[in-house]
Amino acid sequence: MSLLDAYRLHISGGTFNQVAGNHTEYRSNIWLYLTYRAPGITILQRNVSGDAFYNSEQRFPPPQCHPHTRTAVQNTIQTWANEGHQAPSVMWLYGPAGTGKSAVAQTMAEKWAEVDGLAAAFFFGRHRAGGSSGKSLFPTIAYQLAGDIPQLRRCIALAVEADPAVCDKALEQQARALIINPAVESNIATHKPRMVVIDAQ
Repeated sequence: MSLLDAYRLHISGGTFNQVAGNHTEYRSNIWLYLTYRAPGITILQRNVSGDAFYNSEQRFPPPQCHPHTRTAVQNTIQTWANEGHQAPSVMWLYGPAGTGKSAVAQTMAEKWAEVDGLAAAFFFGRHRAGGSSGKSLFPTIAYQLAGDIPQLRRCIALAVEADPAVCDKALEQQARALIINPAVESNIATHKPRMVVIDAQ
């Protein structure tokens, strides 16, 4: 039996009896309790859309703001981010198709990543199979949050272990189980705002 994929291995009941000299009598009375279920973060990773990351190779080269362009909207977003808990928790950038919303989102994500201010990002893509359904949105966000904020990692992992099929649930249930509840349970507090960028294109 291979134990390479075993998780939470428990062995009990083994007995070794020394009889004489170099001879050892072995009487086996061993029970193996194996759970062939990967840890929560590993399960979560299987449901992640890596091509939705802001720095994904599949999106290279991503849309970006050219130097000295769209500075007004970038400054507005940065001012909102700097206000932290004093500002509304969500900023919605909207406008007609082709007006550069994705370029602004990409540029801000890169800026925040450079100063360790980006917690997660998800860029939808029309080319991505199933991308418009959003099924992988919350698993991908939760996976990045778990990697970026240590206090959240354990709570997110336990949530997935408690319900390994959570990534197949309705989006509202995914959001609550993978992000909202872990954030509440971890009683997380950061000294500076952590940004989550979602670009719906």
